[in-house]
Amino acid sequence: MGTREQREEAAGLGIEGLMALELEAMKPRSERAPRKEAPSDGSAAREPTVRPDGASAPTWIEHPRDDLFGLALSGGGIRSATFNLGLLQTLAKLKLLGVFDYLATVSGGGYVGSFWTAWRARAGLRADPCAHLLPRKETPGFPDTPSTLGLAEPDPVHHLRQFSNFLHPRPGLLNADSGRMVSSVVNATIPSLLATVALLTLGVLVWEWVARWIIAGGIGLLFLALLTSVKLVTGEVVWRKLEVRGDRGSPSSADRDSRSLEGSRAYVLAALCAVGITLGLGWYFARGNAEAQTAMSGLLSWRRLQTWRPPSGPMLRALFSPAAVWVATAGALVLGRFLFSRLGRSALQPAWTYAVGRVISRLFLLAALWVVMALCWLGGAWIGEGWFHAQVQSLFAVGVPTLAAVLMAVLTRLQQRFTRQPSRPSVPGKRERARPVAIPLLSSVVVVLFLIGVVALVTHARTQGQLLPLFLLAAGITAATFFCFDTTRVGLHHFYRSRLARAYLGASLPDSGGAEPASERRADDLPLTALSQADPARPLHLICCAANDLRPEDPMRNLGRGAQSAVLSAVGMSVAHEAAAWTREGRSRREGGAPSLGAAMTASGAAFNSNMGAYSKRLGAAFTFLMAAFNFRLGLWWPHPTRGRGRRGEWAVGLPFYKEMFGMARAQDRDVHLSDGGHFENLALYELVRRHCRYILVSDCGRDPDLAFDDFGNAVRRVREDFGVDIRIDLSPLRPGPDGWARQPMVAGDIHYPTGDTGVLLMIRPALMGNEPADVAQYNARNAAFPHESTGDQFYDEAQWESYRRLGEHEAELAFQPILRQLDVKAENPEHGASLFAQARREWLPVPAGYSERFAHYASRAAEIDTLLHATGAHRLLREVFEEEPYIEDLVPFARSRQGGPVRPALSPRTRDISLSLQACRRALLFMEEVFLSEKLTEAHSHPAYLGLMNYFARWTHAPLFRLWWPLLKTLYPQRFTRFLETQFDLKSGRDEGQVKPVEANQHPGLAMSGWIQKKGTPRMRDGAMLLSYLHPVRYEGHPSHDIQLALVRAWRHGDGVEGLLAWDEGDFFVPPGFWGNGIGEAFLNGLNQWALDPSEGVSRLAVHIHEERPASAEEKKREADAAVLYRSSGFRAPDEAERKKLCKWWSFSRPASQDCADGECACLWLVREVTPADFTEPDRPLHAQALHAEVSSHLS
Repeated sequence: MGTREQREEAAGLGIEGLMALELEAMKPRSERAPRKEAPSDGSAAREPTVRPDGASAPTWIEHPRDDLFGLALSGGGIRSATFNLGLLQTLAKLKLLGVFDYLATVSGGGYVGSFWTAWRARAGLRADPCAHLLPRKETPGFPDTPSTLGLAEPDPVHHLRQFSNFLHPRPGLLNADSGRMVSSVVNATIPSLLATVALLTLGVLVWEWVARWIIAGGIGLLFLALLTSVKLVTGEVVWRKLEVRGDRGSPSSADRDSRSLEGSRAYVLAALCAVGITLGLGWYFARGNAEAQTAMSGLLSWRRLQTWRPPSGPMLRALFSPAAVWVATAGALVLGRFLFSRLGRSALQPAWTYAVGRVISRLFLLAALWVVMALCWLGGAWIGEGWFHAQVQSLFAVGVPTLAAVLMAVLTRLQQRFTRQPSRPSVPGKRERARPVAIPLLSSVVVVLFLIGVVALVTHARTQGQLLPLFLLAAGITAATFFCFDTTRVGLHHFYRSRLARAYLGASLPDSGGAEPASERRADDLPLTALSQADPARPLHLICCAANDLRPEDPMRNLGRGAQSAVLSAVGMSVAHEAAAWTREGRSRREGGAPSLGAAMTASGAAFNSNMGAYSKRLGAAFTFLMAAFNFRLGLWWPHPTRGRGRRGEWAVGLPFYKEMFGMARAQDRDVHLSDGGHFENLALYELVRRHCRYILVSDCGRDPDLAFDDFGNAVRRVREDFGVDIRIDLSPLRPGPDGWARQPMVAGDIHYPTGDTGVLLMIRPALMGNEPADVAQYNARNAAFPHESTGDQFYDEAQWESYRRLGEHEAELAFQPILRQLDVKAENPEHGASLFAQARREWLPVPAGYSERFAHYASRAAEIDTLLHATGAHRLLREVFEEEPYIEDLVPFARSRQGGPVRPALSPRTRDISLSLQACRRALLFMEEVFLSEKLTEAHSHPAYLGLMNYFARWTHAPLFRLWWPLLKTLYPQRFTRFLETQFDLKSGRDEGQVKPVEANQHPGLAMSGWIQKKGTPRMRDGAMLLSYLHPVRYEGHPSHDIQLALVRAWRHGDGVEGLLAWDEGDFFVPPGFWGNGIGEAFLNGLNQWALDPSEGVSRLAVHIHEERPASAEEKKREADAAVLYRSSGFRAPDEAERKKLCKWWSFSRPASQDCADGECACLWLVREVTPADFTEPDRPLHAQALHAEVSSHLS
């Protein structure tokens, strides 16, 4: 059973405890706590609370300590692996890979993800192993050596190119590779077929033995009654288990027990009636058929038959008499229930009605199974002995297996075609109508043929007097299978794993790239726990699989999914929300040992498998039986993380084989059957949402020629149903337009968590935009299905492989390079990840459909409104709408005449000029925006046709009055448009030029102060409070700049020097409403940091107090979350517990009016930031995506 420590650890951590260990593993090795000190209760994750599922089962992380970033690489076979290789190369080149905390992969995405993870682990202490993903000639090797082939790409990437056809890297009919493929298939198939035939043979012999006794009459009637009783009892036991689970929500346990007792009594009475009627009808059917029964019993005996003749009419009646008895018994019960409903009026009537219904259904099931078995026996006996000549028998002996194999091949092809999820047409065609029944029907035909062949074998052995040796042989094979058939070693999993490990994990070896052997090398694979050797282990690799749940304990709770989510990582394993860490001493899987990375990667990519989650439920039990019989198992059986440890059950190594054959795999058994993660969710998004990642980049590479986004729709449903998380995104720009090209390489959307906070989702997928490199365009011209060729194609050539890799690289460049040019920061710093996603959201959040067409109307209406504002008598309204106008006018310089009166210089604008210029600039900008949207000037501005328009824009944007208004007017326009003007015409945003100054007593109110007074009243400066303002410079050409007050904060000082603190309440941080969402809030925070750098101020830390309402409405939760996001995106962090208590104590003492602190405990959130030099936060770094909303929420409050 292992040591006591192992047993305690195996008891399970839960998802929150596992995540605590994951966060610990992400730290640099020097900062990690010893394993024995690693908390197993989830406390390392800021004591994350979890939403209860049912009773109190934790299902997901509700409040992580920090904002987490996730990269999801979807399934899609070699297409996904190759496209995502190009994506990773671009992210590495742009220094973006260091942003992510988690790397979640499924299937094909796991191939390249495992390559990259193994590479980082084998790089050990290298500071930046990601750098060598780049095809750069100066540093192309791994880790620091030059390319052995003198190529322009690193050796590991060249290794992946060599193994593009990884299953058969050296094509040829008679070479060693082909021989190994054939031998692997034969070695996997023959043992499982023998085991299947042996089991069916035993089943046929047992059925014959039971049938012989039942048909013989006399004491055989007791066998009939016994068989009926066994079915009725076992069926009720299973049903009762499900009923108890489904009745947990009953308002009263006494009421539930009462109903259960009544139902039990009624069922026992109905079952006794059924058994009694069965005995009576059995005696009636047996009366007068003694001769037929004797003859039929002789045909079913184990003695050698000297002659065989087909059953006659009386003999057939005897063979089918048990089924007729059960059907007649069911009919009698139906009649009895009808009479009871007419005559009975007792309180037991409902219980009796339900009980009789269950008994009737089980009798019909018994009859159906008997009829099927009897028909198969007749067919097999007719073939095995009878009227065929020996030549015909030999031909049939060869033909049945051949026909079964051909039908199996047809089923495989149909499975590949029908398990796709194309968008359904409004009027289903013949294929759509046939889809639900084609494969189950053909599978049933193959199983029946299989069974008929086994009966023929048994009959032939009987006629030859070899029935006992056949029985002993079948029993021996079954026993050997049960005790020796290790599913992890026998099957196609090992072959598939070795080829994947050679192709992808072999590329991570230092000597990859040269003359490579095609077969697996011992050094290719590595233990899953070795991935933690990467320093740091960020991003932590989550290998997503499906834990098959075809026979769940509660089918209704399973929702017909057929599987649950399972994850393997360097830290541990989880199935749904049950999790455990790998044990250090565990050398076997039963002792908590981890599988190899190759085994986990192969299980995650086991798309063609004997158990396939919901696909298996749709394809039917017969299909599952055949897939297991032919040993088509690419998946992996592994002990459940919390239920499968210990030595009990190790002797029955073949039991999982029979479980998968009969579709009995359960996600909560001691052993779980892991298969392709796409059998549950194909994007790897589900587990990132479970861990509450706020920023997620998804690469969706699943085959989707109909562009229905089936995988994404499935993921959105799952996270909403299981976690209450709503994902809102418009995917239409990824679909080809009328011209056949997609409008965007990537789209952005929002993740709405039920706690009120929101995240950013970026989604990229293989799409053609019309500007692809020449070689990709050529491949597309020759291959109409590109980039959605069949996932079943595992044999890529050089052109196909490079086209997908280059497409991934090209799309990533289009998606991220414009963002980085705008950010002008080192994005590999995790502190800047929020800004990256924020800018990506602004760049790629799709414009609402039809907005470009409607914009002309809006612009015309806005111009009319501006005209009204500038009409006579509306000057006061103009100043109220554009509050900054009087402040601009006050800043225009005056000259003095000799008489002492003010005179404006000739070159200075008059007040009326400034007023009228506002209207003109507004109209000009509306016109420019209309042209920008309609003509897509971001890409086409350099076209000769737009030369006149660009020159016209230049005249406006270089006008001094236009530039005077620009820093303030830009807040009224989308950032894509304003960035275009600033980039093309050298407009200054001015955001990095602001400064922070204290507001002096009796100082004339500025713009922000006027807004504060209007909305909140005059600020009360009690308890030593101080007002700090953010001053934004504006200038008219040729004159000194002047400041406009754009933000205010009321703050309190505490301490001095190294202990100096400047703190404020989140509600006292104020930006006028007309300037929200333009980065002024973050610029103000950066300005406060610069102001505090002055030693004379005595401030070393900034702190913000965010009040948390408890209980809180959804709106209040949203406000709190958005406020936290604004500050975290500017470098603020949660303090440790001791620091938080000190802050609460001081806040309670200095602010007696504060109602959220008592005895040092706060119903609030504190965030702090150390005062650091300016390079901590780049001056041009824009707001976090939700900071736009955060400013709004904070200031409205």
